[in-house]
Amino acid sequence: MSHRAPPPVENTGLKPLLLCCRPEEGKIGPPDFLAGVPGLAPWEAAVSHSAVEHGWLRVLAARGPVFVEAEADRLLAGLERFDLLVVAPLSLNSLAKFALGLRDSFPARVFGAMADLGRPILLETSGLPRPDTRINPHYAKIYRRYWETLNGGSIAGFTPETFAAVIDRLVRTRRALAGQPPALAGRRVITRDDVLAAYQAMTPLVVPPGTLLTDLAREEAEARGVPIRFE
Repeated sequence: MSHRAPPPVENTGLKPLLLCCRPEEGKIGPPDFLAGVPGLAPWEAAVSHSAVEHGWLRVLAARGPVFVEAEADRLLAGLERFDLLVVAPLSLNSLAKFALGLRDSFPARVFGAMADLGRPILLETSGLPRPDTRINPHYAKIYRRYWETLNGGSIAGFTPETFAAVIDRLVRTRRALAGQPPALAGRRVITRDDVLAAYQAMTPLVVPPGTLLTDLAREEAEARGVPIRFE
């Protein structure tokens, strides 16, 4: 059974799932920057086994509904109700598993399933190796390469200081796309501008039946990591 706080009064905006992975050095605790961010509905959280062992469950359960590893199947079965995944903090171990496509842990299963759904995934990057890191330079280089592999398309990074701005940009872009008039009858052409709009909204590029996808648009989607979904 999930550990639930009293139900929120208001539930508007993008519904986020918070995925908490305890960093290897353990200097970063449960995040507290999601509360009150405009454009977000009340969040729910998935907490890694390591984070639970270090006492994060009680802190997070006081803020909203929380899922632990034993509830993974139930969470994954209802994952479509979440509009985006926020991974904070991000452990280097989870980063590696995400980049390699492994699904042998609770966080990796959640990440992979959200990626399959094409939902936006935001990764908190303050734990990535810095130039003055104590990590072996060889491993630091590998982790940075993992990040470069993931970054793009529906996956983007943020810091606690930039999180609100990232959400604001995402909400504004999606509202602008939703306000566009429907395509006219006949064959529609998808251009590079459509790819850029999908990239900014962190959504797949949807190609309806009978729509022409230009070579330039296809190349731009590949360069930016935007998934193409043919209907």
